[in-house]
Amino acid sequence: MRGIRMALAVAMVAVSLVAPAGSASAAVNGNGTYHTSNFASGSHHSIDFYIAPKTQPQGYFFATQFGWTNRAGYMGLQNTADGKIAIVTLFGSGVTGTVEGTDPYQLPYKGEVVGPEAPGYTFRVPYNWQPDKFYRLRMWNLNGPTTWGFWVAEVNSTLETTISETFLGTMTAPDSTTSNVNSTTTTFTEWFLGTKPTCADFPKSIVYMQVRYDSSLLPSSTSTNIGPGDCAQQSSVHQFGAWFKHTMNS
Repeated sequence: MRGIRMALAVAMVAVSLVAPAGSASAAVNGNGTYHTSNFASGSHHSIDFYIAPKTQPQGYFFATQFGWTNRAGYMGLQNTADGKIAIVTLFGSGVTGTVEGTDPYQLPYKGEVVGPEAPGYTFRVPYNWQPDKFYRLRMWNLNGPTTWGFWVAEVNSTLETTISETFLGTMTAPDSTTSNVNSTTTTFTEWFLGTKPTCADFPKSIVYMQVRYDSSLLPSSTSTNIGPGDCAQQSSVHQFGAWFKHTMNS
């Protein structure tokens, strides 16, 4: 499935499929950007993932990975060949989902996640996000220890006016280990459209991202890294207060 690069409960690893650098048929992989947020241990009931894109090229996934005792998931934004979308996915056997509302923009692709990360359940919803706007994707414990609701919310550039929310639906896992989210998340930018002839052929991507738990809790510590690939010199992660600036192919 397009844009899925995450192994369950671990940081994302990009797999190199390129020929040697000196080969006439060589192609290159971009290097993803990552920052990890560590929160104080305890009972955390929600994640707020804030995204402020500065660019909107096709082919990038702006997302955060979260997890529970024996499950993992992610949520984020993409610009695909079929249009811009918001994604929320929960991995694991027995996961089900329910779409909410009758608005046609709230009718996502849904079903078993196919490929090496199967099984699971995903919402993929048309969502016309724009550069120089702030967005929030929230996951929160809705009605009990195993039921989770998801929404996408647009916030203006000052974060002060009324939030416009799009409620996607609920996901349910058949065990109690999804009642509280783990204390560590990994936020990332990744390219999902394959190799390019040279590093200069990748479009530029700039996005600011941050994660908060329980509406306002900031991480107690953070770390950053650049993923594997062939264009590390073009990727960077820099911290500005609670925000992290992820740049690829600058």
